[in-house]
Amino acid sequence: MNDHPSPTALEAFLRSELGNQERRAVLAHLLGGCQRCRETMASSVTGFFGPGLKRAQGEGTEYDAALDRAFDRALERAAELDRERAADGEAPGLLQARRPGRRRPEPLRKSSARRAWTRCERAIEEAVRMRYQDPMGMLDMAVVAVALSDRLDPQDYGEGAVFDLHARAWAELGNARRVNDDLVDAERDFQFAALLAQQGTGDQLLLARVLDLTASLYRAQRRFEEAYQLLDAVYAIHLDRRDFHLAGKALINKGLAKGYANEPEEGIVLLCGGINWVDAEKDPRLHLAAVHNLILLHVETERYAEARNLVRSNRDLYTRLGDGMLCLKLRWVEGKISAGLGDLGLAETALREVRSAFAERGLPYDTALASFDLAALCLRQGRTGEVIQLVEEVLATFRALGIGREAIAALMMLKEAVATERGTLDLVRRVAARFSRLEREGSADWL
Repeated sequence: MNDHPSPTALEAFLRSELGNQERRAVLAHLLGGCQRCRETMASSVTGFFGPGLKRAQGEGTEYDAALDRAFDRALERAAELDRERAADGEAPGLLQARRPGRRRPEPLRKSSARRAWTRCERAIEEAVRMRYQDPMGMLDMAVVAVALSDRLDPQDYGEGAVFDLHARAWAELGNARRVNDDLVDAERDFQFAALLAQQGTGDQLLLARVLDLTASLYRAQRRFEEAYQLLDAVYAIHLDRRDFHLAGKALINKGLAKGYANEPEEGIVLLCGGINWVDAEKDPRLHLAAVHNLILLHVETERYAEARNLVRSNRDLYTRLGDGMLCLKLRWVEGKISAGLGDLGLAETALREVRSAFAERGLPYDTALASFDLAALCLRQGRTGEVIQLVEEVLATFRALGIGREAIAALMMLKEAVATERGTLDLVRRVAARFSRLEREGSADWL
């Protein structure tokens, strides 16, 4: 590719018609701040996303009414989830936490430009809040936010401000798709968001948000070097603004990526640095996610005493923020720590509890991962028959889930090695390590 992508290449990029290598090259060029290409794309971007697109009067009215209904359905889902959490004795979330004691607003109808802007911002905020309790509801709300942003007219607010709101909506839609495992469409949405942000006011916080969420996608796609580059940029933006909390979050995200990339030592350093910078009172969930992943990296590097101390010092935070699944995660890591410290009885009790609970919840992959830990424990005690049974159960689970042939082959090799008394604890750990990092990736989705 020449110094500047051709107009044809830029339009193909917008239409998602480029190959992976060309697409990444164009995106890198645009994110580098090329003013010439930004100006070339400005009219195309406006055409694709159409802020304030004029529709026929009848069509526009019908469209607004449909948006009203979709918006209210999404809000009702959030309110219903709040009521369920309250009935279960859990902390209020989503709507109640922000507006205690207030009823859900009356259905929204076609309104003024200011009301339309407010509705769009509200949809974005609710999509973010629904992230942890209702991922599908998050996706529904993000779709509504994008549709609402498309109805805004630049003449009411200025083109830059409307492009900023467009970018926010598309970024949250991309994140909702990522959370719901639609990584291909999520990448396209993040590309749109980055382009829209560049056509906006130049808001650095908005750019940092888009880059941060895109880095989470790259982490899920195991494109670690690209994730590091984006997170370094996010870190620099927040550090320049002297916002140490958000700079610390960027360090935490990079530490998570290092852990998934099998660089636990670097991950530990980054997580510790990030934990020291973030405001735990401002964002306790972020703090807990960082601590939990730090504990897992300590276990992975066999620093069991440090891991135990972290659990003890943060148990109140787990209790305060934890739901049933988070409590299971804590119990699981406690079992691993007990095994590492040589308390095999406590370890086995914890691991069997966790394994049974995962099975009861219909979580076959987590059940299989817990089975690996239990198999390692049984092998240490010479209980090879139980090890073989556990490996057979994991094999059946992975086959049912369509796990790749290489993983199945590794499990069959492990089963044969144990059956012929050639199986070692190190072999069990190495096979388990191929899958156990996914448990850390699941905990990263708290962010």
